Amino acid sequence: MITLSFTPDKERDIPHQATKAIARNQINLESVSVTDLRYGYFDYPTVFRVGAQSFISYPTPIVDLMYCLALCVREIPVGGESDIDFTENSYVIRFVQSGGFLEITSSAGGYATCPADLFYTEARKFIYAGISHIAAEYPVLQRHAAFREIKRIAGIQLS
Repeated sequence: MITLSFTPDKERDIPHQATKAIARNQINLESVSVTDLRYGYFDYPTVFRVGAQSFISYPTPIVDLMYCLALCVREIPVGGESDIDFTENSYVIRFVQSGGFLEITSSAGGYATCPADLFYTEARKFIYAGISHIAAEYPVLQRHAAFREIKRIAGIQLS
């Protein structure tokens, strides 16, 4: 069983300084850089667990996680492996395909296995839920380059 989820928290959507700048019409969300959107916005409590093994159980910038998951969905079937590196620390989650299963390890010593197809399904669901949630709250972001890229990489069709 895979748990891959986030809990929206309006207070963690947009950094405090950006909220002020938006209110003063100094910036608009559509023009926020991809880097800023990936690492500085939507820092939600997030859970990624496979069976009893927890890999993420803390606030994580979900746009960046969606991007990393999209890369995993694309790279693992082709090259047999991928990883998620966390820019803010040295933590790494590594995925290696072995037959129809994934071996998932972390730099903190975590280990789990799961059916590869189940991981791909859950990763796409997470991406879909994340983009859908953010687009519902901030419709202008539907057109943002970050979301177009995530959908393209993961092969997700979303209006």
